[in-house]
Amino acid sequence: MSDPVAAPADDVAGRKSTDSSASIPRPKEPEEMTAEERSAFAEKCKGIGNRGFQAGDWDYAVVAYQEGIRYLEFVAHDQQMQPLPSDHGGAQRLEKDMALAVTIFSNLAATMLKMDEPSEALGYAEKALRFDPKHVKSLFRMGQAHLALGNFDAVHLTAKELEEQEQEEVY
Repeated sequence: MSDPVAAPADDVAGRKSTDSSASIPRPKEPEEMTAEERSAFAEKCKGIGNRGFQAGDWDYAVVAYQEGIRYLEFVAHDQQMQPLPSDHGGAQRLEKDMALAVTIFSNLAATMLKMDEPSEALGYAEKALRFDPKHVKSLFRMGQAHLALGNFDAVHLTAKELEEQEQEEVY
């Protein structure tokens, strides 16, 4: 049986291989995967996005990160689009997936800041903070987005929150 998450990096972003003779398997759609496979694929997407970010290929990073979120957000449903009762893999998997979602949303915020899209960056930072209100990188990126948007009162509040967290960690 083939690995459902073994798709090459260019496959996740929808890029075509330059080798026309190569047969690149497409990754399974979320509804074709188990919760464990979706989690593994989202983790792989995060890594691909990170490589795109490090290379300065912002669009590529965004596509990979968004694909990871799409797999994490998947909810099985019936033909009437009603959610099916299912086990996401237990509390430990759910906690791990939530932490992964925080990281991916925060990475999307950083990418949007690089793309000079502070409103988008703010939205992604806020999504990360819904899962983890004390996520330092997301708070910092939210502050950067507010600064770019000229929301100076919000920058001050975000800086104050970061300072309070730093004091909590010291004690």
